[in-house]
Amino acid sequence: MTKDDIVGAYHPSEGGGLSYKPRSLYRAMAEGIPIFIDEYNNFAHDVSTSLNEVLERRPLLVESTGEVIQPHAGFYMFAGFNHDTGLGLYSARQAPDLSNADRFMWRHVTYPDATEEQQIVEQVLGPAMTDKATVSKVAKIMVDVANHVRKQFVGDESNGAASLEVVLTTRTLVKWAELAAMNANAPHNFRYAFELAFLNRPMPESNREAVLNIAVGLFGEQLFGTAPVKT
Repeated sequence: MTKDDIVGAYHPSEGGGLSYKPRSLYRAMAEGIPIFIDEYNNFAHDVSTSLNEVLERRPLLVESTGEVIQPHAGFYMFAGFNHDTGLGLYSARQAPDLSNADRFMWRHVTYPDATEEQQIVEQVLGPAMTDKATVSKVAKIMVDVANHVRKQFVGDESNGAASLEVVLTTRTLVKWAELAAMNANAPHNFRYAFELAFLNRPMPESNREAVLNIAVGLFGEQLFGTAPVKT
């Protein structure tokens, strides 16, 4: 992306010629709306550095038009990114520029705690399963599987015996639950849904086997099955 992609640029207009089309940052500043930029460290450094003044709530100069945009009340910039620990698990990430990073307040965000995540999964599974006790039991097992995988993820610096190059996120947990609910009448539907949501994605075969062993161990063979993983 370039600065024009978030501020604005000239585009062909319906009546012919070119007209300036403001983009998200322009509108957020002008209208006083908070803006969140995901995967912020995918920006090239010349783009993120060009936002230094904006991060200090100073006016934005639109070079294309000469317009100066004042940051209206209500405008704030938020950003999020996955940090690559040097293992190449998050591709194309830029190391933080020190001058740009200095203008942020920082917060480390991790996964929801087990109780919160279980409630999220229960909300997805609930409509497809009439027995609330079973819903709670299965949701807890799914969250336990996710947390066991996370403890062995090589990006988890708190784990001294890391061995996996994949991690099971809350997003994947929700997808797993959705697919299990959609295939509620299929044999071993939680195994089938897990394969579609996570297990069949590209990963080292040793990782696939390790994750499968975790899932089978926590679910049990009767509920999860023992058939070989489809690759």
